[in-house]
Amino acid sequence: MILRLDILGRFLDLTKGEFAIQTSEADRRADYPGRDRMLALPGQPGFDPWCLTDSVAYAKLYDNPKAIEAIAALWKCDPEPDKTLAIQTEIIAALWWGDIAFPLTHAGTRIGYYYCCPWAPIYVARRSVTIGNQRLARFQKFTFDVSAEVVSKGGAFKRQILTSSFPKEVLCFKRF
Repeated sequence: MILRLDILGRFLDLTKGEFAIQTSEADRRADYPGRDRMLALPGQPGFDPWCLTDSVAYAKLYDNPKAIEAIAALWKCDPEPDKTLAIQTEIIAALWWGDIAFPLTHAGTRIGYYYCCPWAPIYVARRSVTIGNQRLARFQKFTFDVSAEVVSKGGAFKRQILTSSFPKEVLCFKRF
């Protein structure tokens, strides 16, 4: 039996006549599910205000009034939500293609999520990749740091790929 992984992640048995179509890396990257769909913008049908939030955080916070208020304020203050969602789309694509993953502890559990709204996942680059115009090296940990915390004080809205070793002080493990 000769097995080969095709571009959809399926193993094909080449001894049974199953053949994978050869494609270039650029063609493969251009052809991922959702490539023609931008995430819905605030105010549009289908908009998910929690789309930047780690799934574990969402499960803990979706019914918390303070968290709901913080998420609403974040999107209200975002001067260019299309740019925020474009970077999130890049992250989704990189996750889909295995360029990034969720880092694990020595026990095999996820290390947590970023401590502040929107409680974004922590990722690790599995290979060199560019997200949000920032080049990430293999094994580099990062999160998508989006914040409106200082906007009410005259500060700027923050939208950046934040790299760090993510010590426990900046990770969340418990309820808001």
